[in-house]
Amino acid sequence: MALKFVGFALATASLLAATGSAGAGGKAVACYEEVVHPATYRTVEETVQVKPAESYTVVRPAVHGVRYRIVEVEPARTIERVTPAVVKVVHRKVKVQPAGHVWTTKHIDGKRVLCKVEHPAVWKTVAETIVVKPERVTQVTVPARHEKIAETVVIEPERHERVVTPAEYGIVKKRVLVDAGGSSWRKIKLRNACKR
Repeated sequence: MALKFVGFALATASLLAATGSAGAGGKAVACYEEVVHPATYRTVEETVQVKPAESYTVVRPAVHGVRYRIVEVEPARTIERVTPAVVKVVHRKVKVQPAGHVWTTKHIDGKRVLCKVEHPAVWKTVAETIVVKPERVTQVTVPARHEKIAETVVIEPERHERVVTPAEYGIVKKRVLVDAGGSSWRKIKLRNACKR
């Protein structure tokens, strides 16, 4: 920026001197035009906290044990089990429209001509479900169901645990100024002026 300022000062002084001389009847020997330099930016990444650290208490319930005794809840029984039929889908072609022909008129070389146009048969594929294996019913014996009934005893008492969740961070992009920009003077040549 210091160099730009010095250049600007020198160019301004030369321009004012040239203008003064030209206005007093002299001849301009050098001309300058102002050049604007835009500001320069760049994108940087910055780590920011998205979620702060947290802590909370977790209650661990007591662990119990039991002393079992087995009792019959439901007696054995026979039930019917149905095995569904096994089917599959097959595809076959069926004729939708038979082959045939129609008569149509056309104009060829300025003449009206009667033409016989043949149309092939139209087919389409249809899906059909067939039974590969029929449904089957079998007799199944379900054994008796038992349950364990027992007294409850405490193996491990209830406890409280402190859990800490660390903070979460993310990266954000932001635009920062690298050079504020400015202006300078550039020497130019003009027709019928500023020639050496």
